[in-house]
Amino acid sequence: MSAQISTRNQRISRSLILDCARVILEERGADAVSIRRIAEAIPCAPPSIYYYFRNKKAIIEALMVEPIEGLVEELANSDNMSAKSFLSSYGNYWLARPDKLRLLLLPSQGIDQSMLQSEQYALIEAKLAERLDGDLLQAEALLGAVNGMLLKLMVEAERDHSAAATKMTRYLTSLTA
Repeated sequence: MSAQISTRNQRISRSLILDCARVILEERGADAVSIRRIAEAIPCAPPSIYYYFRNKKAIIEALMVEPIEGLVEELANSDNMSAKSFLSSYGNYWLARPDKLRLLLLPSQGIDQSMLQSEQYALIEAKLAERLDGDLLQAEALLGAVNGMLLKLMVEAERDHSAAATKMTRYLTSLTA
């Protein structure tokens, strides 16, 4: 692994397993995350990991929890935001976390569950729908459009966050005009 995690003399823990899995995910993608690879990175015997996680899917799901909960927390005080501001906050949250944004891509990499199918994401859709006179279909469409734009900008954001944020703002303005 190029972005080595210092695991020497560390006890195996849930957070150490997740840190190693995150590095593998970021470097090689979700298909490369495996109990065996994580065990090699720690180093430990693969059965040691099963004490903390039932399987690879449980590890990936645990990696998804943090960013979606952070997003929900950031949008928690959004009651007075317009739909445009809400979408802008949503987009900027992900642009500032390109490493976490990759987790939105997981379904296309053979993972059954994604953040887009989570209860927390449904809450985000509902909060946006409130700003759109209860139109859940429009909220889903706008978030889908923003997610598509985010995925397109992901490479740009890694190079130049401010340029990507400017493009996102212009795009959101056109969507909510």
